Amino acid sequence: REAAETFHHAGGENFAHIPCLNDSAEGMAVIEALARRELSGWV
Repeated sequence: REAAETFHHAGGENFAHIPCLNDSAEGMAVIEALARRELSGWV
């Protein structure tokens, strides 16, 4: 909420809050899958 208020006070119009990906097991699974895909062949 504080971030949205700061954003709007600075003249912003469309604020969207996106939860941190590493704050849940599902988000960490996405990060792991991306890392494994992008690092395949390197490691």
